[in-house]
Amino acid sequence: MLALAGLVGQTFPELFTFRMPRRLPECTCGEVPLHPYRGHYLRSNSKLEVTAGRGAALSVALHDLQAGRISRGRQLHPGRDDLFVPEAQDDPDFPFVQFVRPDAAGVFEYVWNGRYLWRRE
Repeated sequence: MLALAGLVGQTFPELFTFRMPRRLPECTCGEVPLHPYRGHYLRSNSKLEVTAGRGAALSVALHDLQAGRISRGRQLHPGRDDLFVPEAQDDPDFPFVQFVRPDAAGVFEYVWNGRYLWRRE
């Protein structure tokens, strides 16, 4: 539903009201294991490095392969349905990050930020 609202919501705003996901309460964040999400994800012109952050958060670094630029310092906090939201709600590059399609070991194969899709290296 989030993907559909993100893709079609701009074309037909009268059909979809897109609500930004919310963080999980602090009491349940400690129960979220972070190892299935950590890793390197790649697309044609960028690389996403997901590591453990402070507390129950993930830290994300975006490497622009064409410009050679690295954007660091994004802390993502767990939400529902394998979705993580940033501390700053006005981040245009990462309004949220959703991990998609876990394999048999529970490690996720894709990362989606509402605009781009990265595949695990």
